[in-house]
Amino acid sequence: MATTAERLRNREEDLLKRYLRALAREGGTNEMEVGRGRELRTCPECGERAIARLEPSGTWYVCSACGRYT
Repeated sequence: MATTAERLRNREEDLLKRYLRALAREGGTNEMEVGRGRELRTCPECGERAIARLEPSGTWYVCSACGRYT
């Protein structure tokens, strides 16, 4: 079954809103800020595509959407 243009537009807007919320939570839109100890990942726990921060010990990443370790 084909996806309508309206549905695709809504999906793109939802993805953009989620991305902007994640950036706001992490405190910046600068690409260098996202790069230092942070990665965009799909969390295996909550399923969100979110910024994952490297914890201080440098072993695990923490999902910015749900707060769980990945």
